[in-house]
Amino acid sequence: MSKHELVPANLSHWSAYHLFKNRSLWRKRIRFDTLQQHEGRCADCRQDLERFQCNEIWEYRDTERLAVLVGFESLCDSCHWSAHIGLSREMDEPYPGLFDRAFLQYCANNGFTAAQAEQEIVLSIVRRNQRSDIPWKVVVAPALLKAYPELKELERDIASEIEQKAQAAS
Repeated sequence: MSKHELVPANLSHWSAYHLFKNRSLWRKRIRFDTLQQHEGRCADCRQDLERFQCNEIWEYRDTERLAVLVGFESLCDSCHWSAHIGLSREMDEPYPGLFDRAFLQYCANNGFTAAQAEQEIVLSIVRRNQRSDIPWKVVVAPALLKAYPELKELERDIASEIEQKAQAAS
């Protein structure tokens, strides 16, 4: 299994980045703290960073229907696209070569041969598609809430929202 899991489709636009990207919480605190935590290096390849992506670390507990934001990591561009290998494949047309670069990094970061990586990507896409039908409850790990109480805004219960919409429609 790879280091990073693909984000379920029904959660792909629900993230700390999307919610807070224009606020100082994201720009000045989370990004800064994350880079400091990783000592100015990429969390995956350990390369010194001049610029970086602040990636969210999610844990998916399928049986509990919980999507838990557990942390952040600083990633170089190659490792960021490797972490989002499914998206890098979709973005390869407008950005030729993106997937090939991400794929090589994916192999390196996970210790996979090309054949193993292809197999893992297929399995990851299957898991992602299965998870995309789950009405998640989104929560933030207690340690993150302690450091960044504003992240409480991110929490939501998709199952309850679906029920409320159904009740309102009837």
